[in-house]
Amino acid sequence: MKNKEGILIKIMRYSFSIRGVLDEHNLQAVNRIATNGFMYLWIYTAVTNIVMLFLPEAMITHSFTIGFVFINILVGFGGVSMYINHRVSKMKLNYQEVSKDE
Repeated sequence: MKNKEGILIKIMRYSFSIRGVLDEHNLQAVNRIATNGFMYLWIYTAVTNIVMLFLPEAMITHSFTIGFVFINILVGFGGVSMYINHRVSKMKLNYQEVSKDE
């Protein structure tokens, strides 16, 4: 009998590369990791936007704005993804346990 998982759990497994057992304890830990990643991203976005508001107008050129957006995309997708994948890997949830019978 196959264990039925909700669509959100399947998305979480795919996004975080989780292959191991996802019991209640591990699910709670992954939720905590995802919440921490979201909070780091939110704080980063708030701080950088506040800094951008207080920069002199002469400093904010078109190329500066493009660079600002590019760095935010890198931190948003790359940095948070690396943080979450590192923490999930540290919990060893991205390894599939295989028995001799399999």
